[in-house]
Amino acid sequence: MVSRSYYKVGGSLKANHPTYVFRKADQELLEKLVSKNYSCVFNSRQMGKSSLRIQTMKSLKKQGIKCVSIDLTILGSYVSQEEWYLGLAYQILVGFDLEIELDFDIFWKQEKIKTKSQNLLALFDLILEKYLGKDIVIFIDEIDSLINLEFKDDFFALIRLCYNLRAENDNYNRLTFCLLGVATPSDLIEDKTRTPFNITYLVRLTGFTFEESKAALLPGLTDNLQCAESILKQILHWTGGQPFLTQKLCRVVQQKNNVNNINIDELVKESILDNWEFQDQPEHLKTIRNRLLNDETKAIQLLGLYQEVLFSNTKLSYSSVKVDNSLGQMQLRLSGIVGIKRDYLQVYNPIYEYIFNSAWVKNELSKLRPYAAKMNAWVESNYNPDYLLHGETLEQVIKWSDNHKLSSIDYQFITASQQLFIKQEILEKEAKIKANILLKKAIKRSRNLVLTGGIFSFFLVISSVIFYQYQRTQANLFQTKVNTIQQSYNAEQQFTSQPLEGLLSGIKAGESLENLVNNSSVIEQYQSFSPILVLLKILSEIKIFHQVYTNIENVRNIQFSPQGNLIAVSRDHDLIILSKSGKIIQRFSLEIEDEDSKDSIKTLQWSKKTQNLLIITTKGKIKFWDQNSDKLKLLTSYKSDILKAKISSDGQTIAITTSQNFIESSEVLEVWKLDKTLKKELSFQTSGVTTLNISPDNLTIAVGKENGTIQLLDSEGRLKKILSNHENFITKIRFSPDNQMIATGSHDGIIKIWGMDGTLKETLEDHQTSIIDIRFHPQGKLIASSSQDQTIKVWKQEENSSTILSNYNNAGTHFDFSPDGKTLVSGIPSKLIKFWRLNQGALPNITLSDSIVNLDFDQKNQQIIISDISGTISYFSLLNNSVKKVKLNQQEFMRSQINKEKDIIATFHEEIIKLWTLKGKLITEITTNHWSILSLTFHPKEEIIAIGTDQGKIELLDFQGNSINVMEIETQTDWITSLSFHPKKNIIASGNKNGIINLWTTEGKLIKSLNNHQQDILDLTFSPDGQYLVSASKDTTLNLWTVKGERIKTLSGHTKDINQVVFNPNSSIIASGDAAGVIKLWDKEGKSLITLKASETSINSLRFTEDGLNLISGDAQGVVKVWPLQIQTLLNQSCRWLDDYWLTHPQQLKEDYSRCTSLIP
Repeated sequence: MVSRSYYKVGGSLKANHPTYVFRKADQELLEKLVSKNYSCVFNSRQMGKSSLRIQTMKSLKKQGIKCVSIDLTILGSYVSQEEWYLGLAYQILVGFDLEIELDFDIFWKQEKIKTKSQNLLALFDLILEKYLGKDIVIFIDEIDSLINLEFKDDFFALIRLCYNLRAENDNYNRLTFCLLGVATPSDLIEDKTRTPFNITYLVRLTGFTFEESKAALLPGLTDNLQCAESILKQILHWTGGQPFLTQKLCRVVQQKNNVNNINIDELVKESILDNWEFQDQPEHLKTIRNRLLNDETKAIQLLGLYQEVLFSNTKLSYSSVKVDNSLGQMQLRLSGIVGIKRDYLQVYNPIYEYIFNSAWVKNELSKLRPYAAKMNAWVESNYNPDYLLHGETLEQVIKWSDNHKLSSIDYQFITASQQLFIKQEILEKEAKIKANILLKKAIKRSRNLVLTGGIFSFFLVISSVIFYQYQRTQANLFQTKVNTIQQSYNAEQQFTSQPLEGLLSGIKAGESLENLVNNSSVIEQYQSFSPILVLLKILSEIKIFHQVYTNIENVRNIQFSPQGNLIAVSRDHDLIILSKSGKIIQRFSLEIEDEDSKDSIKTLQWSKKTQNLLIITTKGKIKFWDQNSDKLKLLTSYKSDILKAKISSDGQTIAITTSQNFIESSEVLEVWKLDKTLKKELSFQTSGVTTLNISPDNLTIAVGKENGTIQLLDSEGRLKKILSNHENFITKIRFSPDNQMIATGSHDGIIKIWGMDGTLKETLEDHQTSIIDIRFHPQGKLIASSSQDQTIKVWKQEENSSTILSNYNNAGTHFDFSPDGKTLVSGIPSKLIKFWRLNQGALPNITLSDSIVNLDFDQKNQQIIISDISGTISYFSLLNNSVKKVKLNQQEFMRSQINKEKDIIATFHEEIIKLWTLKGKLITEITTNHWSILSLTFHPKEEIIAIGTDQGKIELLDFQGNSINVMEIETQTDWITSLSFHPKKNIIASGNKNGIINLWTTEGKLIKSLNNHQQDILDLTFSPDGQYLVSASKDTTLNLWTVKGERIKTLSGHTKDINQVVFNPNSSIIASGDAAGVIKLWDKEGKSLITLKASETSINSLRFTEDGLNLISGDAQGVVKVWPLQIQTLLNQSCRWLDDYWLTHPQQLKEDYSRCTSLIP
């Protein structure tokens, strides 16, 4: 008889608690920590993270591994940095029983150790020495309590440093960290100039399954229930396996009388759903609600996204919202209300779906949206434009939306309102034109008046004519501008489903703007920026560069020739040969003997040995095509129909299956050697074969089966290994070119990667429908896969896991890589063959291995000079896309500044500054008297640098390190986060962590303090003409000031910290970049010109080229991009991207895109 308090609702479970459910995550986390992998468990609240930690610590201790757990909530959130580190260090000492042995006060106050993070590192050294030979794991729980502390970046950087020290100090190979909390990896290090926190293995904590939970949870039910298993399954259905709710329902059932007649549906209604806010004890559902609603600026986005998931669940019985790891989706998942099922978001359980239903969502959104009534009426009326916003209301909503994250339907509503406003403007202009036509007629009638009415009448008529012409010109310009905006909008919409056609439409919009500005290169005078924005978006994302129409629908085979100059495409009895540019060279059709026995192409393969194309037909004929011939030639015939067939890559081995005695359930697998005739190598009976393949060395034959297994046979037909981890029948097998790996795909959309020894390396689960084809890239660690929904995915193989590099939608199901690995070709159902570039974008870009810190542009040599966080200088040439690298040192440095005019770069970390030539030669090393240097800038003319510190000091130094002057803020505690010299006057501007800007003379006199920001100043700069100062802040705003310190305007529109701000060379345009990867361009009056989603991560550096026609960005993932801002340049690059397309579409080029003609090579 188990206790009536068998189940525990809320709080952590003790290590020996009988209801602890062991899940996949238990084994996974234990294995990773035993293997010394830094790990993290990031999930919503009440998913069992702390209980998992307790159980894992128990298991680790049994294996002799020392463990300590730190709950960060006990350290507090309103303490100083010193108090926090002091508390953490003491907790670690107590956990390792060292608080008595070590005189902690003396240790912590050692003068030779300057920073608290260094103290903590010294403590780790001591612990590792104390427990020499033993492995140590430190668990850090509730890390979300650290997220809002200003110094959290330093702490997580310290953990990463411990990881990096493994390469230098073997002791650190014994130290492992495990982080737990309600967070995402991107939350940990917010400073985007630092390397992202990417060293941990993410353990996914899922809900209970019946198989996992029955051993722990059934005992509390079995004493009173005859059908305990059925009851538990019903409980899990309602809770989705959510641990808190599952324990709660189990306890309710256990404590019920007359339990054999229990109705779980009624019980859920009584104990949870009815009056849920009252019954939510301990709190669980309120926690989810609060997580969704607490941040008003994000609540609409979260609720809108949840609404999409909810609608999918209700209407479609499955979710159509695919996991994309966007910030909004991650925050929604951390609320706990949704989970992941087969890479799609799904409402976590029926309880949440009932309580947080569509009516609840609609009600909450109505409270949050200032335009709720109008928008609801618009949607319910099937988008009747009468309900759209207009006038001052529309302006207020647009301004309000700048500071809020909204859902897709909100943005659609606001966009539709803007479009209606534009149309109304057009109608008003047209009305004026009609009125002026009447005026023109009146002018005609009054010509006699000119002759008889004197000078006054003459000038009256002339003025009317001039006024009419002016009005008509203005109306025409407005109409052209509106047409240009509409063309741009159409191009962007088309790009989503038809990217190449979207680019063609974007070119048309660009041509309209080019005509509108009369080929002007003065960017700030452009009447519309929509074509520039849409072309930048398309050119930064587009991969398809060519497509050709064929008569082959639903391609079954497509393959490049070994030399890459030809492509074979087939379906049924049709075969075409294309050149690599898409020109059709040959067409073939198999002979049709009679309608009842049509032959069709089963498989094809180019022979690497002979360069001939081999095909096998369903009727057992083996044919080949010689590139010098215009006919298919019969090589030999097989005696019966072919079920499955595969030709080896060298064209010398064939594997086939046939039915035995015409009974498909009984098959014969045969392997033949092919020379001029067929020579049978082996033959044996089998069944359920779904696919075949032959390894590149011809020594292994892989056979996929209906039961989800893959048999690996040697060349003699002996069974070497059975791969058995799929749950559905096998649809594709592919060997890697180096013969080291096997990729297998199944009907349920799962791909598995295996070693040749049968070891399962990885499972890829992003496809939603059956896998059709898989290909390994000819070079490098890429795998491409296609599924029945016409989606092709390219995966980048990492050390721990593969990530999706590219998604190609509407791309078809059969594809191939070119031998040089630069192109992917695919066939789609609408008889199109599409060509995609893999590693070359339409805009110049380069991806480095580390976060970008600073960059500059060398106009003379047309190269970008880039410094990254690892201490490497890279030179990216725009002339030939080549990259040269110079390694400055082996130590990580946090910050740098480049001055190409002086051929110098300054790197700074803690108290040390190093000056280098741009070729990597060390000029001097300066050790300052400051604890930490946070900012540095070069004097525009003199050999002087200014540095800002974490103690509120600004010091001017010469290049030898001699101090020239020191300026000090009165508080002496404020961080100097940004500095800028005036280009012409002896003035320096400093930005502080408290949002204050100070203007100083270079002699150290404070001129003025500017106070309009609410949070840290992250960047500031004077304009090149010396007339303006612009500041960027963590409060997501920019402020534009006169050089005297008078505020001109506050620029709003960013939603994340603004890390970078820069003027163009003639001081007419401002560019700003934020932590969300958004770049905005503004004119000097503060009007927003362009908003560009430039990166998925933080923009760390921005520079204009010296001619002002291009903007260069560098981000936290090491990506540097060049953004052309002149419409002529964008049109030229668009035309050149389609070089191959124009060759096969000359008429379209001539008639519709003649501007591109002169650019064709």
